[in-house]
Amino acid sequence: MPYNTFPWGTVPADSWAAKVTRMHPDTLRVAWLVWAIIAGTAACANTIIIAVILRFKSLRSKHFNKFIVGLAFPDLVFSGACAVSYSLHRYRGEWFGGSAHCDVQGFYVTFGFAASIWMNVIISREIHSMAHTASTSISYAPLKTKAVMLRIASVYCISLGLAAFHTIPGMPLRSNADYGLACLPLQHDEASSVAFWVVFAPILLLIPLLLVFWHICSTYLIVRKLGMERYDQDTKAVFAVFIRLLIALLVFWGPAGILIWIAESPSMGFAGGTVSHLQALVSAIIYSQKSDIHQEMRSLVCHKPNQDLDSEESKPSRSHDWESESDDDVAGNEAMRWPEEPIDIFGMTGDSVEGQFPATQSFVLAGGAAGLTQDGDCSNDIFDGSNRMCRFNMIQPDAFPSERSVRTETGMDQPAADWARCVSDATEGSLFADSCALPCDLFQGRSDDPSSRSRLLARERTPMKVVPLDAFLSHGKLPHSRDRLQRDAELADCVVFVSHRWWNVASNEPDTPEGHKYGLLCRALVALKRQVPNQRLDDVVIWIDYACIDQDDPMERDLGISSLVSYVARSDFLVIPVNPIPEAVSAFKNASHPIDLVDYGERAWCRLEVYVFLCVAEILQKPLHCYAYGLMPSGMVQNCTCTADLFSASVVSTGHRSVACGLLRFSVERLQRLGVQQNSAMFSFEHLPTNGQLTHEADRDLISSVQQDVRQDYGRAVLGRALLMMQCTQHRSLILDAKQLTCDDAEYLIHCFQGTAKKLMPRIRKLSMCCNLLRCRGAALLVRELSILPGSSILNMDFSDNFLEAAGAEELQHALNSMRRPLRKLHLARNRLGEGAAKVVAGACRVQKLLDLSDNQIGNREAELIVRVLADEVPGARSSAQILMLAKNNIESQAGQALLAASQVVIDLAQNPIPPAVFAEAAMRQAAALV
Repeated sequence: MPYNTFPWGTVPADSWAAKVTRMHPDTLRVAWLVWAIIAGTAACANTIIIAVILRFKSLRSKHFNKFIVGLAFPDLVFSGACAVSYSLHRYRGEWFGGSAHCDVQGFYVTFGFAASIWMNVIISREIHSMAHTASTSISYAPLKTKAVMLRIASVYCISLGLAAFHTIPGMPLRSNADYGLACLPLQHDEASSVAFWVVFAPILLLIPLLLVFWHICSTYLIVRKLGMERYDQDTKAVFAVFIRLLIALLVFWGPAGILIWIAESPSMGFAGGTVSHLQALVSAIIYSQKSDIHQEMRSLVCHKPNQDLDSEESKPSRSHDWESESDDDVAGNEAMRWPEEPIDIFGMTGDSVEGQFPATQSFVLAGGAAGLTQDGDCSNDIFDGSNRMCRFNMIQPDAFPSERSVRTETGMDQPAADWARCVSDATEGSLFADSCALPCDLFQGRSDDPSSRSRLLARERTPMKVVPLDAFLSHGKLPHSRDRLQRDAELADCVVFVSHRWWNVASNEPDTPEGHKYGLLCRALVALKRQVPNQRLDDVVIWIDYACIDQDDPMERDLGISSLVSYVARSDFLVIPVNPIPEAVSAFKNASHPIDLVDYGERAWCRLEVYVFLCVAEILQKPLHCYAYGLMPSGMVQNCTCTADLFSASVVSTGHRSVACGLLRFSVERLQRLGVQQNSAMFSFEHLPTNGQLTHEADRDLISSVQQDVRQDYGRAVLGRALLMMQCTQHRSLILDAKQLTCDDAEYLIHCFQGTAKKLMPRIRKLSMCCNLLRCRGAALLVRELSILPGSSILNMDFSDNFLEAAGAEELQHALNSMRRPLRKLHLARNRLGEGAAKVVAGACRVQKLLDLSDNQIGNREAELIVRVLADEVPGARSSAQILMLAKNNIESQAGQALLAASQVVIDLAQNPIPPAVFAEAAMRQAAALV
């Protein structure tokens, strides 16, 4: 039936025939010309909108702008294809393409109608959700890119299915030319009328228009209930663009559907088509009035460069999703997509990185081993363990190396000698000598630092003793030093370091009388050995304090304890036996870090061994092999009835559980890798060895001394490696999160920067030092000194999760006031600034966009001091930040209202004890900044 029309002048037999009777040929040609002009203009306008949003990172990172792209694309397809069709008809003077063209036009017209209308439903629902969260005192969290794309894809799939409905053979509804103008699905008999009104029309128009109308009315009622008429113009503008867009939908698509499918007049049909094409043009004009899109379009027309193309986006605090860029957004910002799983850039996994590193990547030292992450940063994932962040990172193989490398006298693998010498020079202050400008492909080999290793090995006060694996397994009990099973360690040895707490404290014995720890260790070593069938038995040796430190000679014992750091530096694996008691087994099941283990992680000496092992592994860029072994039932054994039998003597002694009268035996033990999710040496302040439990308090000074020495070497090593990689690549972000860095390390970092300011400073856009041990003095030093270095271009600094306190806030204030170059964003969340927060706000005259003071022990009194600064009541104190983050503090109703009244700055008051009305006003300001 497609394009089965009647000539002009034919008397129609019924209303169905009247719809397919052609207009006068001259009238058709005029109508096609008018529509071609309108549709072509609309297509160009929507193309411009899509291109502008995709070009600018600041636009495409906002989820509402992603919805606009999803909405503009169907309008572009509909208008662009129609413009081509009408131009062909006008050029020929009659219908072009016959039935085939009619089917194609019916398909893309239906797709354009349906996708445009349903996309408006999605947007109206999101607008309603944004208003609803404000009314329930919940911070609005924008959708992630994956969720936005899923919604858009769902709409497109529904629209494509509806567009194909009338093209399927046997379906009653078919396309035909409405008055000869354009092909649409039309009724032609009773069966097609039923299909049209029962299926096609409700899905295409009725249901989506009703949903949009309901969302608009519901949103209006919420906004009216909150009293939004008393808010400023910026807050009211949050909904303005999208409400206009939704009203345009109702004004254009509703009448267009009535005029096209219901009205029985050629002029009405022409008017309906005109309205449908004007809808696409008007929508594009409304898009362009959105403030951020309008600003970027003006910058293009006026040829003004936009900083967002090159500037660094800051890393948002985890609790402030409304102003953050999602991980998927970051991954999509670059032309090259990086794999989801981390890749070992030093070749430790055998998956070497091919080619040069792209110039748009950022160097990351986040919570552990060195790595790369895409520019634009999505560092939230460092803390929640997610692997969604596209990055290069150190990961470790799951087994022993199948072949031992040839080592030098210092234990360093070849062919990394040149790289090692360069890093060694870095620690001596010659980090950026031209001789150290190494090619990037050298990173594909293993990189040991001989100077760091030499310093660690120099701590050896007595030679390292080890027990061969076969001797340990055949001994029958935990060997004592007087059993003389130990021998001197050799370079070719694969050393397994056993870190444990003595289980029989009352008798001062490391094992129970039944030998449970020994049996557990034997099974752990066998399980570890099973992963590497090619490893020769003679290469594996054990270090355990009870056998390898002389227990009978107090002087030798003290020398062995003093040599602990060097022993760990020589070790390849660390194994922790889990005490078979309910509390320890329960903790082991959920543990991700050795500190999580009960009856182990709370002890200072155990912490020190793990601390040294993880720090040394990162200093030397060794693979991280930290394991715990113990009871962990799974499968059908976990669901057995007699749970208490799990800790019976037979199960604890053998590690197996028998069921079905002994016919079946199941292992109830597991070898579990720890520390990988935290990316190596990540320790919170309360988990440091010096804060652990001790039997003899006098040992704390020794533990503190060892911890301080290792931490200093660790800090210098990671800083040197980070800056060296910045020198060898084109990274724009230096991220040193969770590196235990102190104020002394801040001074060292500045010293290194001073030697290479002309090379590095113009390139670095962001410095992140979250989760470290910095105080205000260190943060102030970095803020002040880095801003005055030649070529400095840092736009974002992050000192969240440090030890910034009120006592040093004045020094930080002076540093902020003395900055020569402004910052866009300064993150100071999760510190202890308290009443010093007002001083920081007063000094933030050079912070242009965002100042984050979330979770800083700010109460009503401290908020009142901030109010005075915002209201310009403090002489010489002024903050220029557009967004002030004060979430997760203790600000109450009156103080919250005073903060909002003092300034038009966007203030985040989420998770404060404030009433819904105050929260709603703050949330609306946040939403205004978002969209």
